[in-house]
Amino acid sequence: MKKNSNKSLARYLSVQAIYQKIISKISFEEILEQFEQKNNMDIFYSFENSLSKTQQPIDFKYFEQIIKNFKIKEKEINELIESNLSEKWKIERLPILLNAILISAVSEIILSPKLSLGVVASEYILLTESFFLEKESAFVNAVISNIYNKNKS
Repeated sequence: MKKNSNKSLARYLSVQAIYQKIISKISFEEILEQFEQKNNMDIFYSFENSLSKTQQPIDFKYFEQIIKNFKIKEKEINELIESNLSEKWKIERLPILLNAILISAVSEIILSPKLSLGVVASEYILLTESFFLEKESAFVNAVISNIYNKNKS
């Protein structure tokens, strides 16, 4: 998230919203309402081992599109992720945050098929690195790349 673009912040918040949806079981509408209220607040994020604050506006429309796309295509997105896991792994076995990152990325790949793999992968790898170690980043990269390439076919 080096550029701190409005879409980068939308991606960051979409991961947070999806994580919240998974752990709390509240509705998509409630999630969107909660985040809409936060749209004008300061956003604190931690990337590259430093805590930063931004007052940059979020592309809330893009955030909303990622979340609404997940709502509409939840089954398809989960199946895409699961089909790209090894045979001994099930989606339920993934750490919830890692699952939220993958869901957000796959939702965006489906939503914006013209978006380059480089943009999607680099953004979500950076998000993953802010929470996990290198191993998880490589895993996210592999899953995103496989799904992206299959989606292009």
